[in-house]
Amino acid sequence: MATPVWDSVEGFVRLDDPSRVKDFGLSPDQEKALEAPLKALDLLPPALRRQPIAYADDIIRLRAHGHYFARHLHAELPRFSPEFFDLVREIRGIAFSADKLEQLSIPVAALMMLRVYILHYPDLQQALTTSYRKFKHTQSVLMAVHLASRLVNTFLDFHGLRHDHPACRVWVQPPDLDGEHGSDFTVAVNLNLTRTLEIGEHRNWEVFQWETREALAWVLQQLIDYPQVLGIDGTPQDSTSGNSRQKKEQ
Repeated sequence: MATPVWDSVEGFVRLDDPSRVKDFGLSPDQEKALEAPLKALDLLPPALRRQPIAYADDIIRLRAHGHYFARHLHAELPRFSPEFFDLVREIRGIAFSADKLEQLSIPVAALMMLRVYILHYPDLQQALTTSYRKFKHTQSVLMAVHLASRLVNTFLDFHGLRHDHPACRVWVQPPDLDGEHGSDFTVAVNLNLTRTLEIGEHRNWEVFQWETREALAWVLQQLIDYPQVLGIDGTPQDSTSGNSRQKKEQ
C-alpha cells in the first residue's frame, strides 16, 4: 500500500488479457525474423524478383554454345529443301489437271496422293493426328484459329520450313460470317521467294511464285477440310477395317 503500482500502466495487469492466453501472438522465431533487416527485393511481388544478370558473361557463354551447335549439330539436323515446293505443286497439279467441269468434283486423286504421302511417314501422321484432335475438340473460335495454325505449322515443321519468315508467311484466317472469305478456316500463304533458291529455271518467275503459293495453300487447306480422308482424324484406317470385314465374311 505504501508503494502502489496498480495506478500505472506498467503495474496494471488484466487477468482477461488475450495476450496471456497460450499460443497467442508470434513465436519467438517469428519475432526474431521481424527484427531482421528488410531487403528491397522483399518489397517486390514474386513475378518481379530476379537475381542480377551478368549479360556480358551470358553472351560469351551462349556464343560458345552457338559455335558448338553450329559445328557439331548443324550438319546433322534436317534442313528445308526447295524440293518441298515441287512436292506440293505435284499434288495440287493432279487436282487441277482436268477440265473445268471435272475440277468441280472432289479431288479424290490428289487427296489420295497426299494421304499416301502422310501415311508413309508415321511421325508426321502421329503429329498431325495429335494437332487435329486438339483443334477438333475446341469450342472457342479464337482458340480454334490458334490450334488450326498449329496443325498447319506441324506439317511445315516436319519439312523444316518456317511459317513466319518474310519469304514465306503462312497463317490461318478465321471464318467470315459475311461470306467474303468463306465460312470455314482458310489457310493463307504469302511467298516472296528469291531466284537464289535452287528450284530450277523458270521462264516466268512471278507465275512460278503464284503457282507455288496456291499449291502450298491448297495442300495445307486439305489438312483442315479432309482430315478423315488423309488419315489424321484418329479413326481406324481403311486397311484395318477391311481386314476385319474379310474375317467376318470368312
